[in-house]
Amino acid sequence: MKKKILFIVTEDWYFISHRLKLAKYLRKKGFEVSVCCKDTGKIIDIERNGIAYFPLSVDRKSLSIIKFFRESIKIIKTCKRN
Repeated sequence: MKKKILFIVTEDWYFISHRLKLAKYLRKKGFEVSVCCKDTGKIIDIERNGIAYFPLSVDRKSLSIIKFFRESIKIIKTCKRN
């Protein structure tokens, strides 16, 4: 069974600029790598590297605790399914 890594970031472009290199390294080491983030049009670049994508709709400017918990529950459910 492969070990799994899930990156949770607010935006796809941030993942590409700050974590893509690490994610590619982890894939080479045998990990199954996924990212949960908002799609701003860069998801194709993530998926081209063999990294699974799960949508996340978080507004970086929002301070709503209700939205935060709602999205947290979605992430937990996604993790349990996969």
